[in-house]
Amino acid sequence: MLEPLALEALRESLHTCVDALQRRRASEIPEALIDRLVDLDWLEWRGGGLHLTTTGENIYRQEVAQRRAIAERNASPSKSKA
Repeated sequence: MLEPLALEALRESLHTCVDALQRRRASEIPEALIDRLVDLDWLEWRGGGLHLTTTGENIYRQEVAQRRAIAERNASPSKSKA
């Protein structure tokens, strides 16, 4: 089983990988990271291209939702007591 910090780092790396894939720049993703994400079943080789698996899509969506929640929390005005 992965350590929580290692798993968190992989989840953050997935966000970067998705960005590279959307820009059709899979060559920018380090090969060792691709291998690790394929081992985790977050990415797969399909038709000669690298794609997110269903698991990878779900994890990516969770990351996006978490980032949005943090951004909204940081952007909302702080409520101070009068």
